[in-house]
Amino acid sequence: MPKNVRKTSTFREDFPYLCVMAVFASFVGWIGENVAIFIGSGRLDSRFYILPFISSYGLIVLFLYAALRDVDHATFFGKPLFKGDTLASKILSNLYCLLFITVAVFLGEILVGTFWEKAFGVVLWDYTNHAYCITRYTCLSNILLYGGAGYLIFRLGFSPLLRLIKKIPRKTAKIVGYTLVILILLDTAFMFVYVAVFKKAPVYWSVRFR
Repeated sequence: MPKNVRKTSTFREDFPYLCVMAVFASFVGWIGENVAIFIGSGRLDSRFYILPFISSYGLIVLFLYAALRDVDHATFFGKPLFKGDTLASKILSNLYCLLFITVAVFLGEILVGTFWEKAFGVVLWDYTNHAYCITRYTCLSNILLYGGAGYLIFRLGFSPLLRLIKKIPRKTAKIVGYTLVILILLDTAFMFVYVAVFKKAPVYWSVRFR
């Protein structure tokens, strides 16, 4: 990994800006899920949260940055995996990132879905009507689609967006990022309590258009 990448891309140093990035990703995830259900069923809803943020998308951003750091110079939680800065090392690094993200999608959907079912008796999503299912919580098309999309977003959008966010004064990034992260986590905690008490996912509002 080039020295300048190693010096300027430390998780601790970037954390306030990563929090802002995580908030943004949580909001985009909320929008994206509503777009998907609108196309599929003609409705919009709260997606189980009071605020227009889905915390899992923000956590994914933090996890991928901590685990991979840079698509062309991938790390395993900070430890460089490929020596040098050659075309071959970059290709291997990108293939590793694609595989890592795809496997993370596969395991994440199964583990999170199974957790909700076993812990609270609630099935938050079910793909049994999709082809090539692997348990009810994921299927081949989802693994390939979300894994590929996650890689492309990380490849094309993550670094430019982080550079843009870093133009925000650090103090402002801390105040905005930390405040919103705390509110999102409280919202998530409330969802856990709601599911544990009522044995169903909360739907705070829903609008059907067709």
